[in-house]
Amino acid sequence: APRAPFGPARDRVRERRPETLRYLADAPQQDPEGNKTVVRFSRKTKQQYVAAEKDGKATGWSAFFVDGKWVEGKK
Repeated sequence: APRAPFGPARDRVRERRPETLRYLADAPQQDPEGNKTVVRFSRKTKQQYVAAEKDGKATGWSAFFVDGKWVEGKK
């Protein structure tokens, strides 16, 4: 399965995305500790979000797009 694009790779594909998904390219590239983020899909809420990973493992940090801006959340 293709890997979800990390940080700078999202910038390179921004213009190729449909207009409705371009907000994903504006998502935080890293969490406050500097860990890279990856785009995910929540089946529970049926929405895209970004989550931080360190050494391939989830850190618990995430951000959701709410009312036109990215809002941080911590598990």
